Amino acid sequence: MSRLTTGALAALVAAGLSGCQAPLEWYKEGVTPSDYAADQTYCKGAEDLVPSYTPDNEMHWVRLYQIEAYNNCMESRGYRLIEPGTEPRPAGGKRTAQGQKP
Repeated sequence: MSRLTTGALAALVAAGLSGCQAPLEWYKEGVTPSDYAADQTYCKGAEDLVPSYTPDNEMHWVRLYQIEAYNNCMESRGYRLIEPGTEPRPAGGKRTAQGQKP
């Protein structure tokens, strides 16, 4: 096999394996479902403002800027991205209703 073919094959395998990762979710200790929904709505508003502040020569980057604005907003409100089911547990190893998976 040529180096080009080997490189292309390795890139395809890496891309395929990266698609197997579970999607991340936002987590904040002690947040209620209604607070979470309000924070999501607030940050969606920040995301929606991005096109109006993006220069014309950078409009092709708008979606990436929107994702960055949303993520920055959620982080500023105290959330962090974690893998589903890996919520921190209180000392003593007891599961809380907030941290349990259905």
